[in-house]
Amino acid sequence: MSVNQKFINSWHTVEHYVDERWEEHRWYKHGMLRPGDMDSAVGYALGIESYSEVRRILGPAAATVGESGNLLRSATSPVIRPARETVGLLKGRGFRGVGCVVDVGCGRGEVAAAMAMAGAEVYAVDPSPGSAVWVERTMKGWLTSEERGRVKFINRGILEAMPSIPIHTDTFIFCEALEHIETEDMYEVFGLLEEDSWETEVYKRVVVTNWMGMHPIAHDGKGHINTIDDDLFQRMERLGELVYRESSHLVVDI
Repeated sequence: MSVNQKFINSWHTVEHYVDERWEEHRWYKHGMLRPGDMDSAVGYALGIESYSEVRRILGPAAATVGESGNLLRSATSPVIRPARETVGLLKGRGFRGVGCVVDVGCGRGEVAAAMAMAGAEVYAVDPSPGSAVWVERTMKGWLTSEERGRVKFINRGILEAMPSIPIHTDTFIFCEALEHIETEDMYEVFGLLEEDSWETEVYKRVVVTNWMGMHPIAHDGKGHINTIDDDLFQRMERLGELVYRESSHLVVDI
């Protein structure tokens, strides 16, 4: 059993996804894409070119306050909107069409659901046992029956999932995910993407987001089993054409 699998089995349980200590649950219960990393990932996939442009379209990232996790409505966080409205605004300003998207380390499936709302065929990939329960809940709660039909959940790591992912896939999203993937597996996946791009003559957009400013992320042997730093981003840039890079956000067309 790999270090990665041991980590998944011991930590990524259903309880992890409902723990009130985690900020992202506060967004989820309001039916929102978490601002900063999730909304930006969707924006970059749809062709929005920078984080500042995402924020210009959507407004400042909202904040939470108090033990209850109630969302503030103030001058600094004026907009609280459901995921579907967010997707509509981003899609209306984006210039890039999406056909088939892979949400790597999908967690509860918010980003996967958003891409299905945008009209894409979506593969939601996450090896965590707790993810399967939440992805099903998210798809039922957030999507129409037609949209749900475009989403396939794969309860495996991304390298193991690659044989099940269509070669025509045009977008791979890593939203708070790279630090949870073994380094060797990550580079093998990138190598497969390069091969597919040559074979199909269709580029793959790779989107990496984390909390803006959460960079670098150190390998800690626990939750973070990969180091995400400038060296890694520079290597990823050389895989293809750099579209955008700022702090913890990177977009590359391979």
